[in-house]
Amino acid sequence: MGYTDATVIESGAKHLLSILAQQSPIRYSHFYDGSEATSEKLADAIGIEVECRDWYSVEHIMDLAVYELSEQGIVETKDLDEKLPDGELDYEISLTSRGKQACLHKEKLKFWDAE
Repeated sequence: MGYTDATVIESGAKHLLSILAQQSPIRYSHFYDGSEATSEKLADAIGIEVECRDWYSVEHIMDLAVYELSEQGIVETKDLDEKLPDGELDYEISLTSRGKQACLHKEKLKFWDAE
């Protein structure tokens, strides 16, 4: 994967948190099932402009968002036995108690660029 700007990762994180506020835990396979339709739906939800979609893998953006939120103690993950279309293990994403408080208080979170 190439360079991913922090603002794009933040957009993915905001989308993830909006879902987790309603339904926690959620599986990563909710965002990645190998289909173009799911990928397009995710790109729309994150707000990736059509002309920029070739620059980013939206599934990778979600992976980065999960990682950065996890590093801040907002979410935690648990590996599952089921495999994703790329052969990697699916995993469950859930809000931590800190994450619930951060969502409740609309806390400003920090994101960083990734390569």
